[in-house]
Amino acid sequence: TSAIILIGDDKANILSLISTKIPVFKASITPTHLNSSLNKEGAYIAFAGLANPQKFFDTLDSYGLNIVQSTSFADHHIFTNNELEELIDNAKKQKAILITTEKDFVRIPLPFQNKIKKFPVELILENEEDVISFLKKAINCTKTPLDENT
Repeated sequence: TSAIILIGDDKANILSLISTKIPVFKASITPTHLNSSLNKEGAYIAFAGLANPQKFFDTLDSYGLNIVQSTSFADHHIFTNNELEELIDNAKKQKAILITTEKDFVRIPLPFQNKIKKFPVELILENEEDVISFLKKAINCTKTPLDENT
């Protein structure tokens, strides 16, 4: 059993390439903690190792963060100490704050993490109950852990 979760707009018209028999669930990625931890007055250097890092950079920009530089790495990139030291030195020179995705942050060695902000997000499903129903059918299940709590 297959399904597709489409995150964001279908700008590349991918759905036209997919069989209409496959269910499509729509979702969006939304920042979760845009509060005092992110200073909108400050300058930021963004970096990401994603399939489409520009989408991350655009998201930061859309939330009013002043991105003075952005650096892309390959998807699932393992950051080296030299790369991280270079990013940190560059941020100091530009009096900027380093920011990356939560996905990338977990691959950064602990000694560097306190010098880098992560941009927290959550996945919001448009019709969560439809997704749960699909998953129940897919695993041939009548109860979920969520049901046990009610």
